[in-house]
Amino acid sequence: YFAEMLIATPVLIKYLPNPAEDFAPRDYENFLGAPVEKQKDFAQQLSALRRYWAKAMLEIAAYDAFGKLTLSESKKRQTSLAEASLKIAVHIAESEIKRRYPDSGELHFAVLGLGKLGGRGMDYGSDLDLVLIYDDEKPSPAENFSHAEIYARVAEIFVAAVSNFTRDGNLYRI
Repeated sequence: YFAEMLIATPVLIKYLPNPAEDFAPRDYENFLGAPVEKQKDFAQQLSALRRYWAKAMLEIAAYDAFGKLTLSESKKRQTSLAEASLKIAVHIAESEIKRRYPDSGELHFAVLGLGKLGGRGMDYGSDLDLVLIYDDEKPSPAENFSHAEIYARVAEIFVAAVSNFTRDGNLYRI
């Protein structure tokens, strides 16, 4: 997995950590979210998310290869990275809905993680088994759309943010 990352994106080599250093815990939500927040459009947000996700995953993989992480710690960090990635993808989806439908209101939906994500056992190359739910008892967030119509669009954008391949790669298969 580690080698595939470097082959696919050679520029990551300059972000390889020093094997002599210990691997301090990272706030992945802030690490991913801050660069995404600075972007103005959907494509730029996806690019920033993928670039910083790759740096974080490379860091985990490198410290794992250096023997600085136990298997349990590696899975814990990969799970934390996946959770943060999903939170940022939700934010991207909400922002994109607001861009497309400026009069839309607050979205009421959640992402539930099953499988390895739900069991906090993410591993290199794991896919994500997700359930997306929305509250159809609240008013539809978009005046001209039913709940099903607007949340289908939200789901499409969210899934694209996480799994579509771009020149910067993808995050996870869903």
